[in-house]
Amino acid sequence: MNIPPSNYLKNFNLSNLNKIKALYKNYETWEKFDLNFLTHSSADPQVYKPDLKKTNYINVRLASNFKISNFKDSSSSNLLKKISANIKSSRLKIENTQIRIPINLNIYNSVYVPISKWPMLIAGNYRCIESSGLISIKEALFKNIEESRLIYNDVIKLCILIGAEEKNLINFETYLKAAKNLTAPSSVARAVHSGNQDFERVDKLILFIAEDKGMEIHKLKEIVKNFDQKSKLINN
Repeated sequence: MNIPPSNYLKNFNLSNLNKIKALYKNYETWEKFDLNFLTHSSADPQVYKPDLKKTNYINVRLASNFKISNFKDSSSSNLLKKISANIKSSRLKIENTQIRIPINLNIYNSVYVPISKWPMLIAGNYRCIESSGLISIKEALFKNIEESRLIYNDVIKLCILIGAEEKNLINFETYLKAAKNLTAPSSVARAVHSGNQDFERVDKLILFIAEDKGMEIHKLKEIVKNFDQKSKLINN
C-alpha cells in the first residue's frame, strides 16, 4: 500500500484532514484504529500483484528494503523486530542451494520514514501514462532528466518541511541510477490503463499536503490532472 492509512496522517500536523476523505474508500474505518497499534511502511514501486484474485500474492521485481516506522506499542514493536530478524535469517532452497531472500524489513523510530519514497512515486510512477499509452518508469525519468530532477527535489523539500530527516531520503542521482533497471510501467499506471477504478491517489494526497503547507511542486498539478483525465477517458 503506497498511500498511508488516513489515521496515520495525524502524525504529520496537517490541517483539515476531512478534505482527503474522497481519497479513501473506508476513511471512517481507519479513524477507528488506535495510533499506538498502527504503523506504515515506505512504498516499494517494484511490488505488484500478478493475480488480483489471489489474496496476499505479490511479486517483487527487485531486491527491496522496506522502511517501516516502529510501533508506539512496545509488544507490537517487539513482534515487528522478530519478523525483521526472521526475514534476514530465512533461506530459500532452490536446486539444493540455500538462497537468502533479497528483502529487508528495516525498522526506524520515525513516523516520517514511510514517506521516503514519495519523491520516486511522483517523479516516476505517476508519470508512466501518456496519450500514446504506457511508458516505463525509466522512460518517464530519462525523457527529461532536468524536469524529473525538479519534481523529485520539490517532493523531497515537502517531506523535509513536514518533518522528515534528509538522511532518510534518497537523493535524485542515486534514484536515477537505480531507475535504469525500472523497465516496466508502474502498477498505478497499469491499473488506470486497464480500466481499474481501484488505484491509489498518492499524487492527490501529496498535492493536498503541499497546498496545506503553502508549497508548489513542479508539474504536480499537471500529473494529477493527467491521471484524472486518463481515468475518466478509459472508464467511459
